[in-house]
Formats: sequence, C-alpha cells, structure tokens
Amino acid sequence: MQLSSRHLTSASGYFSRLVMGQWKENKIEDVGADAKAYCYVVTAEDWDQKALLALMQIIHARTTTLPTTVTLEMLAKICVLADYYQCTETVEFFVKMWAQSLEEPLPSQFERDVFLRLVVCCVDGDADVFNRMTKLIIHECEEPFESFSLPIPHKVIAGINKKREDLIFSLLTGLQDLADEFYDERSNACSFECKAINLGTLLKAQKKLGILDCRPQPPFEGWSASTLVQAMRGIQVPFPNESRPTRYFCNNAYQSQRFIKAEFAPVCSISQRIRQIIDKHGCTAI
Repeated sequence: MQLSSRHLTSASGYFSRLVMGQWKENKIEDVGADAKAYCYVVTAEDWDQKALLALMQIIHARTTTLPTTVTLEMLAKICVLADYYQCTETVEFFVKMWAQSLEEPLPSQFERDVFLRLVVCCVDGDADVFNRMTKLIIHECEEPFESFSLPIPHKVIAGINKKREDLIFSLLTGLQDLADEFYDERSNACSFECKAINLGTLLKAQKKLGILDCRPQPPFEGWSASTLVQAMRGIQVPFPNESRPTRYFCNNAYQSQRFIKAEFAPVCSISQRIRQIIDKHGCTAI
C-alpha cells in the first residue's frame, strides 16, 4: 500500500515520530529507478486488512469508496487502529456516522459487544451509549473489570471498578444495617414480635447467600450487584400476603392504625424495607 508521509504525519502523532526516528517499523528501501530513490516502508502486522485500509483512506482523504455501513466488530477494529496510530480525532466523524447506522442493537446483558461498544464510545464520544454500557458493567460484572488490552482509558476502568465495588458494598451494608435495626431492643419502630420475625428472616437469607458468617470484601470476586439484587428480591418473607393484617405484625398503635386505614403493609414490612434499599442505590431497573 503506497502512502503519503505528509498525510500520515499531519494526521497521526505516531507516524510523525516514526518518520523522524529510527523505529523498528521504519526502514528505508531502494524502490528502483522508476520511483524516487528511497521510500519509507512501515510494517504493520496482525491488523485487520479491511480496517487498516479504511483508516488509511480516511487519513489520505480518499473517502468516496468507504463503505456507508460497517459491523460493530469492524468499527471497533478501526477504533483500535485509530487509537494505536494516535489519530482518533481524524476518524471521529466517520466513526460517529458508522455508529449511528449500526444494525446490532445495544447489548442488554454483560457480553462481548459491551467491550466493543465501549471502545467505539471512547472515539465517538457518545455519552448516552457510554453511560448505558458502563452502568451495565457496574451492575453485572462479577469481577474487577479489565480492558483485555483494548484501548479503554485507565481512568474509565478505575471508575467502573470503584462504582461497582461501592454499589455491592452499599447493598450488603443496607442488609446488615436492617438486621442491626431489628437487633436493637431500644428501637420503638415496631413490636418485639415483628422485629424477631423479620430478624430471623434476614439471618436465614444472609446464611443462604453465604454472607452471614463471612461478609464478602472488595473487590467482590464472584459477586455482581445484579445477582445480589435478585437474591434480595427473592428473600422469602414470613407472610407472603403482607397486605392483610395479622396478630404477628407490628402492634405499634400508630402503625397499626395507619396500616388498617390505608390497607398496605406497615413500614416495618421486610419486603418493603428491602425494596427501599434497592431503590436507594438506583437498582430498581435491575
């Protein structure tokens, strides 16, 4: 592939330094009498040929033959090349155009396409897709997130991992704080019977989750916020039909009167309290 050093050096910091230096990718070869005496030969191995050709066409302003649409995988490959050759600003317009016409839907679960979408976002700057993909990772990743050598900035990876750990920690702390509240004999929020039943329910649930005797610690290997939320929602309540008053529920006069009049579960209803923990940390949609 014959390339223009002028186009390359003006579009890419990588090629600008390469031409001026003595890098291993850069060597001078005799091309014969029919051409200039010497030319630079740049070796590029292990790259996708179609992606590299598209990148070079953009750099050399030969865009009339560029495809109008590409697959997500091809677009991600072009973005990887643009990052490697330090010319993301040069390709940003075309990456945005291709990203808007992608046929693949946005992933709804943590899978390979999430990585590809994130790579594209780092070039085209689509804040909406970026936020949706990072939120998906934060909720569903069961281990510290890593880039697997893809060009995802370190600060993005660090931010994702911190938010993931903070979310799981907050959910676990919310369960423990709720148990401590039912432990507290000084609390007048509800009756002794109500607290005893709800405490027993929580302890059984924590035992089933494996967090009663040994609480998980950061970086929470094998845990995801999504799995934890589903487990919290699945906690078996003492009385499945909590919309009906029974003698086992809170006998606090104010709460009982409010409960009977409004015909909904009292504030100390464990299922309602768990929902409050989930909603507080923005996990309602999980």
